[in-house]
Amino acid sequence: MRLRMVESSAVKRPDGILFKYKPATLERWVTLYRESGMDALMPKERSDKGSVRTLSEECTQQIRSIKEKFPKLDAIQIHIRLVQDGLIPAAVS
Repeated sequence: MRLRMVESSAVKRPDGILFKYKPATLERWVTLYRESGMDALMPKERSDKGSVRTLSEECTQQIRSIKEKFPKLDAIQIHIRLVQDGLIPAAVS
């Protein structure tokens, strides 16, 4: 009930912006707090921090080549071709 009241009014965030939170967000925060305390609400460090997020020159060249040969292919289809050719692992988005 109280979460619905908070949803109906905007809350001023520390950056000064008025924002309306959804009840589901507030419920999730309450659940996290009850399970693990304040630490559960603190932002986590990115799991991929420090890893390279760029494609190799060979891979980017292959993408250009595919786009020239097949201009109507979308990004998903190009990704599938790169995985099939073994240029990138399937986990790369």
